[in-house]
Amino acid sequence: MKTILLKEKLILAMILIATSFSQVYYAQSSSDENFEMQGFTLEFNSVNGPATSRTLELSFSESTSDDFDEGYDTKNLQLMQDDLNLLLNGEFFTAQAFSPITEEKIVDLALQASGSYNYTIELTDMENMGNQNLELRDNLTNTVFDLRSGEAYEFSSESGYFPNRFQITFKTTTLSQSDYEIENLDIRYVNNSNTISISNPTNIDVKGVEVFNISGQRVYTNTTLLNNSSISYNVNNLVSGVYIIRLVTESNTSLTKKVLVK
Repeated sequence: MKTILLKEKLILAMILIATSFSQVYYAQSSSDENFEMQGFTLEFNSVNGPATSRTLELSFSESTSDDFDEGYDTKNLQLMQDDLNLLLNGEFFTAQAFSPITEEKIVDLALQASGSYNYTIELTDMENMGNQNLELRDNLTNTVFDLRSGEAYEFSSESGYFPNRFQITFKTTTLSQSDYEIENLDIRYVNNSNTISISNPTNIDVKGVEVFNISGQRVYTNTTLLNNSSISYNVNNLVSGVYIIRLVTESNTSLTKKVLVK
């Protein structure tokens, strides 16, 4: 008799546990159906370095937050020597959910590079994004790239960890008066004469030029104010490699360009 009662109690306990789990799952499912999730996917690939491919998934909704969201955020447990990751509290993630998109929202991307190589970042998929603006900001070159252009953004990097180089932004950008001011400026590096050549057909006041290596170190600067239609700077101490030239006008508008010194 005691054995039968024990079995009945065990069966009853199992039914209660199963019912409890069923109710929790149903409540979760019911909640999930009440909001629309927006999202997109980025793909990071190596061009000429060690074979590398990383997919990052970003999603946004009223029911998720910018903190850790159980069931939506995925930690990167296999960091590669060349890698791109989402960041949350100093940890690397390959998938992350956020609160709804606003024009002020910024998503940081952390780059890990094993050497002086070229890489690409490309938008590969979208869901419920409508006409939402999606831009990739390269803080080293001061470049803003339209992820929805259908092209991949290609860039160079030296070996190292760069947690602040890339950001995803959502604000709709428009040309300001200062943007129109530099539309006709053009920067070139002439390798056979070690010269930075500036085409300035509208004679804008140029108050200086700076040159940075790919690690962000400034290796040349000239603050002479010039407004000629053609401006040249002699730079004789650059070793072969990729550099960023930054031109600054009198009104503090800047124009940058990546060049290859041979």
